[in-house]
Order: sequence, then structure tokens, then C-alpha cells
Amino acid sequence: MRIRTRALAATAAVLAVCTAAGCAADRTPESEAQATSTVSGSDVETVAEVDVTQLDTGDYPTTPAAPFGEAAPEDRAAVDAQRMAQFVVAPFEVDRELNDPTLPTMVLRGYQQLKGTFDESVVNVPANTSSWVYGFVTSATVSAPVERGTTGRALTQLVMRYTDPTAAADAARQMGEASAALDGSTPAIVTAMPDSHAVRGTQPNGSLTMQAFTAHNDYVVYTWASAPVAEADRLEPTLVKALELQAPLIDQFPPTPTKSQAQGRHIPIEVDQNDILIYAVPAGKNDPMGDILSGVYGPRGMSHFYYPPETVYRALTEHGSVHNAINKTTVFRASTDQDARELLDTFTSSSLSGGWAEAATPPGLPSATCLSKASPSGEQYQCSVRVGRYIGDAVGLGDQTEVHQLISAQYLILTQADQNAE
Repeated sequence: MRIRTRALAATAAVLAVCTAAGCAADRTPESEAQATSTVSGSDVETVAEVDVTQLDTGDYPTTPAAPFGEAAPEDRAAVDAQRMAQFVVAPFEVDRELNDPTLPTMVLRGYQQLKGTFDESVVNVPANTSSWVYGFVTSATVSAPVERGTTGRALTQLVMRYTDPTAAADAARQMGEASAALDGSTPAIVTAMPDSHAVRGTQPNGSLTMQAFTAHNDYVVYTWASAPVAEADRLEPTLVKALELQAPLIDQFPPTPTKSQAQGRHIPIEVDQNDILIYAVPAGKNDPMGDILSGVYGPRGMSHFYYPPETVYRALTEHGSVHNAINKTTVFRASTDQDARELLDTFTSSSLSGGWAEAATPPGLPSATCLSKASPSGEQYQCSVRVGRYIGDAVGLGDQTEVHQLISAQYLILTQADQNAE
């Protein structure tokens, strides 16, 4: 079972994301007939045991969304950055012990969002204000989440796209110089990274940091690593390995041409590549999590958000779940029914071994897999359901009814999903 990263789950709680609980579902005879019909091309045991008359879906929709079509001009950067997430190195690929996702981990549609990663003097360098396109940042720690400024090893990996290689080179230099000018920081030289702008630092608690800005074609690759003094010898090799992995990986990314690169041609960007976001329960109009996470991601892209990331990445890859959608709920589409079954078993086993316990399923939906776990922020709940090749996943903090409503609505949507989709 997937667990949205603890840091992001906590963010959701802080943002007071909520829905109307206990509301009666708006159903019609037609929707109930659809919900109980056989799913073409799939096994049907997950459908046969459901009693749709008992399902409480609250105010959530129970049919797929209308096609999203082409991204609006203001959303093009975010959609392309979602695609790029598949080509941003995950921290566990640099060091397998860095397997606990934390913040900052997100799509960056504008350079101002770098304020979650850098001091404002670094954010507002001239190259960013004039030539930034978009970026994606991912972070993880060893074992339990570690906030910056505390002891423990941690890593942040960020890739930023600029309008051209010259702008990227300017940005790497300017951001490196601004970072080195901050209190407690000094310029550094990493022999294996002669073209990088590296900076050493010491945090108030005594732990050490190294960071490096490296221009690579249209991109700036940024890595920040921290470690206690006793493990300081890990810092430089971590930066070197991160760049060795990141440079060839980002070279595989097919970015959408900028307006200048397209030379006047209109290059469309589809919001919902491969038609899967239409099957996720949408976030409400005022739900901030929709802006933070909503999108379509590949296996590595999903691993940035879910715990444990290495398990998620390898399981999705092994079972052909190459197109996945995050919105209010998450939807995975495996290669076959059997792949989806094995994928869900892997996730469930991983959660149970991580301290989660079986929990009550929603009324009318005994085929759902539901778990719960106590946390400092309150009781966490998650439910998953499989219909053919698809798995739907709902998570929540402190409100089991909401999670039950979400997964019930998700189930009805998935009974209408295309089981033959590519």
C-alpha cells in the first residue's frame, strides 16, 4: 500500500484539507448499473461482491472526469515539470539509506517557489528572474524525517530548466556565488566536479552540508547534502554520484520546446498523457493539495511522493504501471490484472511491515484494503481498491469516513475505466 510521504501528509493536515463527511451519495439507476456491470477484459471478483446500494461516496463524483485536453498557457510549465519528474534522480538512487521522502518535494512552476529551498538572495538572482522555465525538487532523509538544521543525513536533488545553455550557466554561477555569501557558508572545490559551483556549510547544531550547482545544457543540476560531523566524508562522494546519475538521466527527458525554440509553432501539451488522470477523484476547487500534487507521473516520478520510494519505484516498474495519476486520490494502471493484483499485494505487505494495521472497510465495499496507523498528527487512514488493471488509493488524516467515501467513489469510477488502455 502506498503511503503519501509523511511530510506531504502533514502538509495536508496543516492546510486543513477537508471534505463534507457523511453526505448521501448522488446516485442514479444508470450509475448503479454501470457500477455493477462486468468490466470488459478483466477479472470480475472485485465487482461481484460490492453492494452499490450501501456505498457512501459523499459529495465526490462517481464517473470519470471529462478529458482535460491541452494545458492552459499558465499550466504548461507545471505539466512539463511533472513529466520531468521521471528524469530527476531519486535520493535512494544516490544512497539506498536515503529512503524517507520529505520536503521540499514538488513541481516548481515558477522560480519564486524556490523559496522553499533557498534563501531569497539565491532565489532572486538575475538568471532566475529572466530565464527560468520550470523545475522539480525531491528530498529524503535516512530513517525518520529530518528537518534541515538537525543532525542526520539528508539529500535534496533539484533540476531547473532555463531558456538556453548560456542562461543555465549564468544561473549556476550566480546561485553558487549567492549561496557562498550566506553566513556559515564558504566556496568549495570538488575535484571530480570542476565545472560545478560548490559550497560548504555548517548548521547551528554542528552538522555539515555541501551543495553544488552545475550547468548541464539547458539545465542546472543542484544537490544539497547534509551529514553529522562523524559522517562528513560522505558529503563530497554524494554530490559526485548524484551528478553522475543526473546528467545522463536528464538527457533522456524530451522537453516541450519553449516558445523561442518552437520558432512560432504551437506545441501542445496534454494535461492527461495516456488518459489516466480522468480516473482519479478530483481535488475540490479550494483543495490546496490539487495544486501541490495533481498530475501524471511515471514510476520514478511517483517514488518521489510515496514511501518507501525504492519499493514503489521497483514495483511500479516491474508491473508495468508506467502511467499513474495523483489528484485527490491516486490511480495506478498495471500491465495486466495479475500485475495489478501483485502490485497491490506488494504495497499492502510493505505497509503492514511498516507498522500499519488492518482497518474497517467501507460499507458495501469489502474488496477494499484499508489500513490505519497512529501518528503525532493524528490517526492516518488509507484504503485501496483494485478493478482489473487499475488500483485506486485514498489517504487521509483523522477522518476515516472521508477516506471511506473517497475510495467508494474511486471504486465506481474505476468500474468505468478503459481496461484496454495503453
